[in-house]
Amino acid sequence: MRAEMTRPGPAPTNASSSGVTLDRTTLKSLARRGDGPGLIYLAQWGAGLLVTGCLVWLSLGTDWLWPAMFVHGVVLTVPAYAISHETVHGTAFRSAWLNEAALWIGSLIYMEEPLHRRYTHTNHRTFGAKPM
Repeated sequence: MRAEMTRPGPAPTNASSSGVTLDRTTLKSLARRGDGPGLIYLAQWGAGLLVTGCLVWLSLGTDWLWPAMFVHGVVLTVPAYAISHETVHGTAFRSAWLNEAALWIGSLIYMEEPLHRRYTHTNHRTFGAKPM
């Protein structure tokens, strides 16, 4: 006897397709923007860079240097990309100048020119879902 394999249907891609419903008040509270959460994120990122930078410094001359540098590189680049992505959308901070400053810092750390990042991401969002 052969067991039948069933494939699950497509995964839900948003609240609507997953059956989640939110009342307007809850949705508004979740979508409220402010500078505080973004600044907390930047402070945590800075603390992580400080800690992993100290690990690199403490591991100089040992076999732990490369692993410490790898961890420091991950802590440096992954948040830099996330920051550049969210600030391109203008959603990381309520203040436009903080979004712009963080876009420039995150993009340059990630080695991507900020205006190029903005325009290529806009192009991707505009034309990325259209069939060829």
